[in-house]
Amino acid sequence: MKIFENVLLLAAVQFVSMALPLLWLPYLAITLGGDQLGRVAFALSICQIIVTVTDYGFNLSGPKAIAIHRENPEKIAEIYGAITFLRVIFAVAGLVFVLVAAWLFESIGANLPLILVAYVMVIGNVIYPQWFFQGLEQLRAISIIQVLARLIILCGIFVAVKGPDDIYWAAFLQAGGILLGGLIAVPYTLKALKDSSFIRPKFVTIRSQLKDGWHFFLSSAAVNIYTTSNTFILGLIAEPLVVGYYFVAEKMIRAVLMIFSPITSAIYPHVSRLASADDPELFRKFISKVIALFICLGIFLSAGVFLFAPLLISSLLGTNYTASIAVLQVFALLPLPLSVSSVLGTLIMLPFGQQKDVSRVLLAAAVVDLAIFIPATYFFGAIGAAGANVAVESFVTLALITVWYYAARDRLRVGYPR
Repeated sequence: MKIFENVLLLAAVQFVSMALPLLWLPYLAITLGGDQLGRVAFALSICQIIVTVTDYGFNLSGPKAIAIHRENPEKIAEIYGAITFLRVIFAVAGLVFVLVAAWLFESIGANLPLILVAYVMVIGNVIYPQWFFQGLEQLRAISIIQVLARLIILCGIFVAVKGPDDIYWAAFLQAGGILLGGLIAVPYTLKALKDSSFIRPKFVTIRSQLKDGWHFFLSSAAVNIYTTSNTFILGLIAEPLVVGYYFVAEKMIRAVLMIFSPITSAIYPHVSRLASADDPELFRKFISKVIALFICLGIFLSAGVFLFAPLLISSLLGTNYTASIAVLQVFALLPLPLSVSSVLGTLIMLPFGQQKDVSRVLLAAAVVDLAIFIPATYFFGAIGAAGANVAVESFVTLALITVWYYAARDRLRVGYPR
């Protein structure tokens, strides 16, 4: 029951994190204009890259370490201190990277003040303790805090952003939700740490956390390269207006795609138990139904987004963003391959211990993305960028199918991994 409650809480936070931007996105798109919105998107994308670095993999390795030592207050305080120390170091290194990049790249230098304002996203990510409370299995309070912080930010955007000159408020408020949540959560964090909150982490603990988070970091960094980092790459190549057209379409399709994540999170424990049981036929029957469900859902979402893209863009954003219609229609091809890769990667390969295979596919996808995204963007702008996203996600799906097939054949000489 506790696990189910935590899944629902995490799904609710993710839903709010993706749904609320769809409420303020049309307002910002109209109020700021495409050019200014593109600058904000570029600044936020840079900060999101650094957030991935500060996460490192701690959002997955950290909860596991906390859960193992849950009954030892001093040990969990030491783990918390080690991970927080490392995240602070990474955040400082990220700031240095931004300053150096601003000196090397004109597009970054021209937007440096905006990027520094948006850097509150990185600071907030460092202090926001979801990973810590996830390990303690105490997600109720921290989830409510995050939702509350997002709602406050939503109100702030409507109050503070009145025109193109309020671009800094737009960047600060979009980036500041996690910072506000982290600040509100400080008393709860100190209470959870009890009397051991100021224990200095040992070097061996710091090194251990670095080692444990490394493989998770590689996978998350690879996914980040061919998803959120594409806005950053586009900003280096194209004009801010093109970035704005791409940004609004990408935000819309990501909101649609989020439907898969809570479902896979809810099903994953069940398929893990089936995978460990000595009944391959039971697993095959269950996963066949899941695959059919996901493929039907993917087809439905793809068709819906493609057909209703003109209505969505025109009704929410107005005539100034008609160029985003074609971009969104290209993005509409994403749900189908993602529906297959979600089942195959998360619900089949991971339960059967193929984590390394999945990581290798994601790393290869990052390389493919860098190889095709830049020329596609250079020659075809925002439409090319969207097409590159679809191509890379299709590559991931085909690569997972291939790796899974040969692994299964080598193990049992049948199409069922065991």
